[in-house]
Amino acid sequence: MNQFALRGLHHVSVQTIDWEASLHLYITILGMRIALEYEDTDKKLILLDTGNGTILELFAPNSKVRKQEGPLTHFALATLDTRESINLIRHLGYTVTMEATDVEMGDVKSTIAFFEGPNGESVEFFEVQFIS
Repeated sequence: MNQFALRGLHHVSVQTIDWEASLHLYITILGMRIALEYEDTDKKLILLDTGNGTILELFAPNSKVRKQEGPLTHFALATLDTRESINLIRHLGYTVTMEATDVEMGDVKSTIAFFEGPNGESVEFFEVQFIS
């Protein structure tokens, strides 16, 4: 039994460098829906629903906040077709850092690919093909 009653990942947070480019990628291109916008004297942020209730939190650039170097290596977006998704993102001018690759992790077979977002963040497209 899970004593913490975990229900999955709630959100991933990205400190943006380019606010407009970030909104363009995640809302206009990838189609995430705005769940919440918040602004006060110290910060501006937006919460985006990635499609299944998991949230991507974007913080607007802020000279008071130092750039953090941390353990977050990437975040993954579930997709139905990784190959098509990575080709579309490439066509839109984003840098593909790993081409679509089929991988097996135990009984899970998936196709993954990575690209670089407008703030240097590593974004993965993740397509589950089979779980036994």
